[in-house]
Amino acid sequence: MASDRRSTSAMGASTSPRRQDAGNERPREPTPAAQSPRLRLTWAPSLRAPSLRALALALALSLGLCACGDGDGEGVFAASGEAPQPLLSAITAKLSPGELDGRSELRFGATPYLGDEGTREVFAAIAVALGESLGVPVRFVVARDYQHLIDLAVRGDLEIMQLSPLSYVKAQEQLPNLRLIASSTSFGTDSYSSFLVVRTDSELQHLRDLRPRGNGRGAKARLALVDRNSASGFLLPYLALREHGVDPERDLDVQFLGSHEATLQAVLDGKADVAAVSSGTLHSARTGESLGPGNLRLLYKAGRLPYDAVCVSPKLSESTAQRIAAALGMLDTRNARGREVLRRSRGMTGWTATDPSRYERLRASWRQLRSLRWSSWVQDLPAPASPVTAPTSATPSHGEQP
Repeated sequence: MASDRRSTSAMGASTSPRRQDAGNERPREPTPAAQSPRLRLTWAPSLRAPSLRALALALALSLGLCACGDGDGEGVFAASGEAPQPLLSAITAKLSPGELDGRSELRFGATPYLGDEGTREVFAAIAVALGESLGVPVRFVVARDYQHLIDLAVRGDLEIMQLSPLSYVKAQEQLPNLRLIASSTSFGTDSYSSFLVVRTDSELQHLRDLRPRGNGRGAKARLALVDRNSASGFLLPYLALREHGVDPERDLDVQFLGSHEATLQAVLDGKADVAAVSSGTLHSARTGESLGPGNLRLLYKAGRLPYDAVCVSPKLSESTAQRIAAALGMLDTRNARGREVLRRSRGMTGWTATDPSRYERLRASWRQLRSLRWSSWVQDLPAPASPVTAPTSATPSHGEQP
């Protein structure tokens, strides 16, 4: 039986080393000044202090990139030793009529990761700002759920889309020439963590405690997940549980709640024992931006992954894609306009240049999940569809990303 190598306990350190893929980015104990009077997040003592390199990066980000925040519990989770690379912004972002190919507007869709209302609040201002920079109206479309956004992207019903990491991997399987132009950044970093969290007063100390024979109650523990198309809210936590001998379908009472805030709220309200949640949502909760009072404890770090992928339809020309990327590059918390547009975004600090290879480890995790064919949940997941090759614009393109 696998040991809880990354499980944490309120009483002492974990008994064996962390997996290599978790890296050395371990959160530090928040200082009293950083603690929110509304919600306190307790980091287990088994987590080491960050390296000097991580501290230096966090300081640099707090002085430069993270202009909209005060105390950031996320900066210590640096995925790489380098700051995110800026997007191309030297060219004008204005689109000419010929580049619109008869369109009167551009449709911009996003996953409802903050719920319908919260996502609309965040992205409505972004869509308006993009329209101003591009010289054409941009209409924001909030998808019903993660799968709906994938369907909209594959059908060609959107020109611009911000896909969650796993949604991007799935969409690109069906639409190989989907063009990746940027990755979002939050709290000044280009990646984030997937956590399993419990209330501070929970008896759960290790992942093995989630098994019915190990929780001392006989009853199944209640697990709150986000969506089957969420990497941090389903995929990575699911694989972590399976790795440690916990079968969520057999051993747990599972509920899919649709958003990260909903899973966290379920734990705070006592409606779930464990929640899968992104580190950014935890930060927003700890600073009192999104949720009410409550105390939380980190039970397990399931992994780290890049932020959302911004893609454009392969029907758009390469020059149009570049101008959209340039318009995104103008929205950054290092300038006044970007801070105003992103002030309600709960930590989003802009967009960075990226490459499909950054999502390769996530693709491997997705393949691992699908290899568990005996699992009823996996069998319910749609099999990869035959790739759809969308017609590209008649405008020649060069250097186009797959």
